[in-house]
Amino acid sequence: MKLQGKNVIVTGGGKNIGRAISLDLAREGANVAITARDEKALKSTESEIKAMGRKALAIVCNVKVETEVERMVETAMKGLGDIDILINNVGISGPKCYLWELAIEDWNDIIDSNVRSHYLCMKHVLKRCMVPRRRGRIVNTAGTAGQGGYPLMAAYAVSKWGVIALTKTLAKEVGQYNIFVNAVVPGAIDGERIHRSIRQRAEILKITPEEEEKAYKELSPMRKFNEAEDVARVVTFLASDDYVDTGQTVNVSYGSSGLGSYHNCHQGG
Repeated sequence: MKLQGKNVIVTGGGKNIGRAISLDLAREGANVAITARDEKALKSTESEIKAMGRKALAIVCNVKVETEVERMVETAMKGLGDIDILINNVGISGPKCYLWELAIEDWNDIIDSNVRSHYLCMKHVLKRCMVPRRRGRIVNTAGTAGQGGYPLMAAYAVSKWGVIALTKTLAKEVGQYNIFVNAVVPGAIDGERIHRSIRQRAEILKITPEEEEKAYKELSPMRKFNEAEDVARVVTFLASDDYVDTGQTVNVSYGSSGLGSYHNCHQGG
């Protein structure tokens, strides 16, 4: 097993991609502390991990708040031991609208959820565990929106660009401590989240959800969406000693450009 005995924190680990990541890490031998605000989802994933014979901790935490992040890291260390791996997966997409219609409160919430949370978790895991021990691995969740822009989701695109910049910058800072920092870059992942986004965008663009879904899929040469498990397997690889690079962004997108359904955007204007 790639991660036998390793101790991991996964943010946003209770459901969707985070759940898939947490379970895949546990299958490879890791003990996992999962954190999010949805206690019910956390407890469900925690039970699944324990059923594999691994240690698991469900820690309710708002990772936008520094004092809560400090407490979360302390709790994970008390329950598991020193943290070997941090997976920053938490994130939100926010409302779908043109930039000039986006409320400043929504802008701030998206940036805080998707960038500030990564910064806070990396800061405290690095200070408490990785820098003193001179080793560790961090995997951040970016997105193809951070590579090509994303019409109707400007703040989300900016936040994912920010995650990529954080990843590349931190990799340069902590390489001297034998700490690897990389980012996984998912495209559209099949599930309720992408289909809800499709419905919302279709309404703005005055097209049918079927047309918008087709436009999304046409961004990929494979003409389909990835599954959460596809992302999880790549994250596990990046978190393991098998991956020997740092400061990299690794796409899981079936070749999607990450541009959103750009050619339809004029229809809503």
